[in-house]
Amino acid sequence: MRRLSLMGRVTAMTESVRVYQTRSEVAAVLVRGLLRRNDIEVSTMRQLLGAMFPWSRFGGIVLTVDVRNESKAQELIAAHEDKIEAHLSRIAKEYVVLESRLCYTFRDRGLLEQALTHSSRARENETIGGGDNESLEFLGDAVLGLVIADRLYRDCPDYDEGQKSKLKAQLVSAATLARIGVALGLGDYLLLGRGEAKSGGRKKPSLLANAVEA
Repeated sequence: MRRLSLMGRVTAMTESVRVYQTRSEVAAVLVRGLLRRNDIEVSTMRQLLGAMFPWSRFGGIVLTVDVRNESKAQELIAAHEDKIEAHLSRIAKEYVVLESRLCYTFRDRGLLEQALTHSSRARENETIGGGDNESLEFLGDAVLGLVIADRLYRDCPDYDEGQKSKLKAQLVSAATLARIGVALGLGDYLLLGRGEAKSGGRKKPSLLANAVEA
């Protein structure tokens, strides 16, 4: 089995040690959550080549801890290695249909899973500590606004600023995004906590809109 964890000193000055390296965003989130849940502070670095050329075999995401926590961190990662591998393998197969609806194939399907994970589910997932979609939702809101503004600027040159702003507000509204979520069938893929699922969360417009943004 491919070893997920790598060990090596980053620098003697900081007394930090590298305990994990991966190209998968979700794997990094899972391991970071695992360590923090066990009271180990983690720092994250993105290697320059990986950030500049994400399709290359170089770079990636590196997690470091204080050298005093090195042994404990390595033991935790090793103990959960099979679960992390199984998680990554599962999501590689699970979202093929959704990707076809989106007309997009994710290089890191873990990001897709995170985009569909509600905070209620993340709080319940205590096995290895995943993340929810709130940060991606924040980013997606800004990106969506920029894309729509650019499209209106190019396609509606005769509209004044007020008209463009009104149309943009309609296009990025929660109601519009929720309808898109329904059309894509995102409700079937939302990862919700037990309580949220029982209360009809898969059909809630707010959750669908948030997932579309994420």
